Amino acid sequence: MNVDLQRISLAAKQVGISKPTIYRAAKAGSIKLFKKPGMTFVSMAELQGWIAGVDPSAPPKGT
Repeated sequence: MNVDLQRISLAAKQVGISKPTIYRAAKAGSIKLFKKPGMTFVSMAELQGWIAGVDPSAPPKGT
């Protein structure tokens, strides 16, 4: 498993938002969730980028 992936509950605590907020962002297509049987994960880099307002699919500035 990728080290960057965290379970939804832990990710929510780490960034100070609620689990439903993460699920709403995923439903809106802003972030992706990764599912394993009985568990759901989110990329911390993608989640933090979403919170900061960064589009993870956009090319880096200056390129």
